[in-house]
Parts: sequence; structure tokens; C-alpha cells
Amino acid sequence: MRHNPNNGKIEDVPTPKCDVLVAGGSLASLAAAIAAANASATLAVCYTDITDWPGGQLTASGVPAVDFGNANAAPSPNLVASFSDLMATFSGNPGNCWVSVKCFRPDVALGGWIMPMLASLPNLAVYLNTAVVGATTGADGSVTSVSAVQRTPVGGTSPWDVPTSAQLADWYSAAPSPMFTKTVLNFTGMAVVVDATEFGDVLVTAGAAVTQGVETPTEYATTTLDSCGQGTVMPFYMQYGATPAPTPDPTPGGGGEGAPFSMGNFTWNAVWTYRRVTAAAGSSATTPAPGDISNQNWGGGNDYDTGYLLTPIPSSPPAPGGWAGGINTSQLAAAEARAYGWYHAFKNASAAAVMPFLSLNTTVAGTGTGLAKMPYLRDTRRSGAGIYGFRLFYTALSNCTYPGPVPPAPSPDASRHRVRAPATTGPCTTAYDFEDTVAIGDYFYADTHEEVPAACAYPPYLVAGAPVLPYYIPFRALTNAAAPNLLVAGKTMAQSFFANSGTRLHPEEWATGTAAGVAAALMAPRGWNTSVMYANVGLLQDALTAIGAPLTWHLPPLALRPRR
Repeated sequence: MRHNPNNGKIEDVPTPKCDVLVAGGSLASLAAAIAAANASATLAVCYTDITDWPGGQLTASGVPAVDFGNANAAPSPNLVASFSDLMATFSGNPGNCWVSVKCFRPDVALGGWIMPMLASLPNLAVYLNTAVVGATTGADGSVTSVSAVQRTPVGGTSPWDVPTSAQLADWYSAAPSPMFTKTVLNFTGMAVVVDATEFGDVLVTAGAAVTQGVETPTEYATTTLDSCGQGTVMPFYMQYGATPAPTPDPTPGGGGEGAPFSMGNFTWNAVWTYRRVTAAAGSSATTPAPGDISNQNWGGGNDYDTGYLLTPIPSSPPAPGGWAGGINTSQLAAAEARAYGWYHAFKNASAAAVMPFLSLNTTVAGTGTGLAKMPYLRDTRRSGAGIYGFRLFYTALSNCTYPGPVPPAPSPDASRHRVRAPATTGPCTTAYDFEDTVAIGDYFYADTHEEVPAACAYPPYLVAGAPVLPYYIPFRALTNAAAPNLLVAGKTMAQSFFANSGTRLHPEEWATGTAAGVAAALMAPRGWNTSVMYANVGLLQDALTAIGAPLTWHLPPLALRPRR
């Protein structure tokens, strides 16, 4: 239904036709939608995104500094070809940053590759500014319908001038508001649904197997500390102007929100260039210059670690109208306040000759607030278990022999024909290679940004910065035991909290999203559920290889870099 503000009536809106629905907001969802639509021109693919900037952490969440690892640094044969194409939008490293070999403006990624790619796919229907608010299931647990609210800004309003914490609940409400008219979309008839939302919206509202927070007392436990997870960030951008900035500074004051600000052992210049997205003429890898734009996402700075954004998972699927993303908006507002506080603290710590030229950039983030459109979530709600009870554990990212308390499921038939990497007799060079591998990933360590002890007492096994090998992700991690037609990708995978700390990076979200999208395109026309896809996973592996999604590693010797 659509609310017509001119006559106050409710108008009918045709139900969207979809063979595959990708419920999104993350970088994984963007990859899934593109991969599914590219896999078959006759497949009707629908794709929702909670903001108007598809790309999740790469765009709307304000982290346009790609977290490559040792083995997948760009350019690399270990990256999915489509992700390499996206990276090729940028010549070199536009920000001349030091956290990555690719730091860039997110609006350039949108205009230069993402939006043109989405527009080029005639079988892909894109629904931006759309929040998933509900789902229904059949007798076997399959997702039969998904409802969503699409919002359209009321003429004369600028919703992105309002902090996200103050409008998030409005995104999930079907009722018109002073900022938005609303369209209620009811997606039905999908053969396959992919949940790659930032908040696990389908998992929760469908009543699927879902979990959040840190497993305790061991990684293999099914009980969790569900209010204990990763710290979050509200990234923003600062500019070094050629002329003095306005005074007094109009940026809200913010505050420390319970933790002191710190640059640690780093200089001001090092923090500025860490995630710089535009390097002006005259700057260097270690020094700023007028015309620079710096992305601020700094541990000890705008990292918010004194609370957790996710509210506990409901004990039963929410009633219609009862789901609003499961986000503690008070904590989100505190993260926003800390971001503003860090802006002022960082500006005040600059050299006297530089300070008058520094200001909050309100263009690059796409918001009048200057803050990212979405928080940078390092963890979210996850599939509680995949088919055959599978969960991906940290030890599967760090050992070449099979880890965990449950052995891998046997091959169900001969169609699973991929030849696995040979067993390692010396030191491990890669982690365990699953027979149903559908993606690979690598980072320097399992990157857990812990909350302060008062907010979360982590179990002893969880070690921040624990090492990770180049690893493999199996198809089973993209599934849900309770929902046979549901796939998950990125942070929503069937994995432990500890494993998510190692898989949550940009290339890995893209790789798992691509695998989910291609799997959906194979399953939908055949009427397959996830168990049948698993039984025929060789077909999926061949399809992924054909589009340049690597399933094996090419490993030149690379020295480990320090934790950053």
C-alpha cells in the first residue's frame, strides 16, 4: 500500500514479482543481488536496501578503506572478479592512506560503479530506503512472504539532516510521518530468500534459528551473552580547507560517552592519514595538506565501546508492526554523540596552523549531520545453525585440520566433485578446506573490538587479535537449519561470534554474498532447497569458478603486518 499525501487515502501497490529476494543493507547483499541477477537473465531478482546508498560498510556505513588481508591485497587473484572491477573504479589509492591500499570517497564508488551496475541489470528490481519489517513461513519453515516498508521523503524535508538514531524507528513503521510517505511492499512467491540485512531482519521476523552476541563458556556453546558483542562506530569525514572554516564551529558538541579519547602512540598526522579518502596535491603518505578529506573511524576516538546496539532477540517472531530492527536507539544516539565528541577532540589536538582550516564535511557521507547514514556494525544477528547443524568456528579459520566438536558431514553424492587442497604435513599455509567450499577469505587476525569490561565480560577463550590463516567458507555456513529456502551471507552467516571477527571484512562480505547470489540463482528455477543445493554443491562451485570467484588460494610469500 502507498499513502498518498494529496488525498489522505491508501492506494494499492502491485505485489512485486520475485524469484529471488535479497533482503539487504550490507555489502554482502549488494554482491548477492548483482550475482543472482547476472547468473540468469530470466530470473526476477528483487533487492531491498535500508538506505539509498547500496554497499553497506563500503558506502552507507562510512568505511571506504578496504580491509584486505595478507593474501587478498588488491589487485589479487584471490579476490572475486566483480569486487576487483569495483576496486578498479579507483586508480591507485586516492586517499594515500596507510590502513589499506584502497581508500576512497564512497559517493565516487556509488556513482562510478555501484549504481550503474544495478541499473544495467534489467531483471533486477531495486528498492532503496526499504526496511524489512516482517516475514511468514510455511509448514516446513520456508520463508513464504516478506513485508517491507519503503519510505519516500516528504517534499521540502531533508531526512538525512536528522541523526539516524532519531529516525530509525520511523523507517520500520508503515505509518506516514512528517518526514516520509510510506509504501508497504509484500513480497510473495519467492523460491529463495537471502538475508544479508544489517540487523538480521528476516531471520528474526521469520522465526528462523538465530543468535547474537558471544558464545559462552566456549566458542562451541549454543548459549550466548546476547548483550555482549563488538563495539560500533559512527564514522564521519573531516576536511582540511584552503580557507578558514566557519566560526564558531556549528558541529554539535557531543561527548566522550563514558570512555576517554586517545590517539594511543600515534601522532595527529598518523590518525589523519590513517583512513584519508582524498589526498590533496602537496600531501604525502604521512602529512596532510589543504584539500584533504579524512575518514574518521578510530579506536580510542569515535569507536563506541561502552554499550551494545543490539537488543535481545524476541522469544517469538514479532507481531505485525512489532519489529523495528532490534536496535537500542539510546545506545546509537550515544555513539553519535561520541563521534561528535571525537571530532572536536581531534580538531583541538591539531597544530595551531592547521586547526582553523578543519571542519566537518557534510558532503562525502551524504548527510547533513556529517555522520554516516548507518552505524558501522562489526557483528549482528547470525543464523543460529546451518543445515546439519553446521556453524563456522574461529578454529576453522586458523587450523588446517578440521576443528570443532562435530566432524564435517559426509559427501551426499558424487556431484560434489571439487578436489580439496592436499593435507598439509608441515606448518599450515591455509586453514581447513571444506568439500563444500564456496568462498575464501583472509585477514591478519580475528578483529574483535571489545566493549569495556563494565559493559561486557568476555569469556577467556576470546582473544582479540588471534591469528587467522587464509581460510575457506563452506556452503553450509550460508544456510539456516530452520528455513530450507533461506540463504545468509556476510555477518548473518551461521558462524560463531569469534569466527565473525575474522570474516566480517569487505572482500569476505563480497565473496559470501556472491556465493549466496549464485546459489539462489541455481536453486530458484530448479525448486531446490538448501539441502539439495548442498548435495549438488559441485554445480555451485563450477558456476562460481566460471565468474571469477576463486575457491583455491594463490599464495605468494607475504610478511605479516602488525595489528592495526
